[in-house]
Amino acid sequence: MADILEQSQIGVLQLQPYITALERASSLNEYQAKLCVYYAILTYKIEELALFPILTLFGEHGTGKSAIMKIMAQLVSEPVPNPMDFPNLDRWHGLKINDTFPSLRDGLKEDTTAFIEEGDADYKKNERLVADRYSRQTAIVRYKKEEIIGHSQAGACIFGATIIHKRRGYKDPATNSRSIFVTTKKEPYREHSVKIFTEEEKEEFRNMAQRIDIFSLPTNTRAHDLWCPLIGLATNVDDGAWCDWAIEQIQKQTMTQSSDGSFDPQKAIILAVLGRAVREDGNGNLTFSEGKYNLPQIKHDIDQQLSMQMSINEIKTGLELQDFEVKTRRGIFRVNVTADRLKRTCEDLGIDDEAVSAIP
Repeated sequence: MADILEQSQIGVLQLQPYITALERASSLNEYQAKLCVYYAILTYKIEELALFPILTLFGEHGTGKSAIMKIMAQLVSEPVPNPMDFPNLDRWHGLKINDTFPSLRDGLKEDTTAFIEEGDADYKKNERLVADRYSRQTAIVRYKKEEIIGHSQAGACIFGATIIHKRRGYKDPATNSRSIFVTTKKEPYREHSVKIFTEEEKEEFRNMAQRIDIFSLPTNTRAHDLWCPLIGLATNVDDGAWCDWAIEQIQKQTMTQSSDGSFDPQKAIILAVLGRAVREDGNGNLTFSEGKYNLPQIKHDIDQQLSMQMSINEIKTGLELQDFEVKTRRGIFRVNVTADRLKRTCEDLGIDDEAVSAIP
């Protein structure tokens, strides 16, 4: 570790002004703000990587997602669109998922950092572009190019970093499994202020980013592959606490994946139910409580803790497929959770969580 720090000569404290700017611009906590800064640094290492995770800013309207993007657009390597092409930062905006396919394809240039706003529009073909961009192997787009007479076959590499903000989950499970989520939340009476960095501050960030090394760690799941270079980077700036937090996020993401690495909605639903039914008592011991749990509360847990968006009807259907009883009371769906049913479902889905051991 000492050799690495001596080589990079950069510590997390030197990155603090940029971390603080993100915390002040949004509802991000320190770990989330560091994730955004480390992601911005990683864009300067893009030529060293074969995979580049999609950074998805996930939350309701008015939670600071656009403010985060405006700060990151000043820091990343090769931003698209480039803030320098706008009269001022207030006028800057990202690409749109509902742009025409050729327009979005041409905007996702190789080895750049693309910003996409309002990513919830129902454009499956364009969302697939975003998903394929994360890997050099899948990032070659073939298309017909208009010529003076007729058409010719053309190809473009769109591999690069992608930062997108959304209020709803991805329709394609593959896009979920290629993303790292940062969940924003509403904070009443808080104004999201966007710091405008000086040229000297931006140059200092670029210099530090280029000097910090990343290294590969052994991986065995897609979730680990996504986080690996970020953990390597954080290790090199001696941020062990953030590395521990990142490992926790990997475990959450891995628990909601199927065997092929794609998002498994059944696991997400049951993990949320498990989180409601098993809680810590006053002595720190896990205890299980049978009972009826409101589906809106389970939906909230899936949205906020797992950064996935599912409808009440999708959750109801998922629970009924696992033979849980769901009924309405005063217009609210509630699921009846028994120890036997929950334990068997966890075993069937292969959920290996400490909370399962608390179910009698």
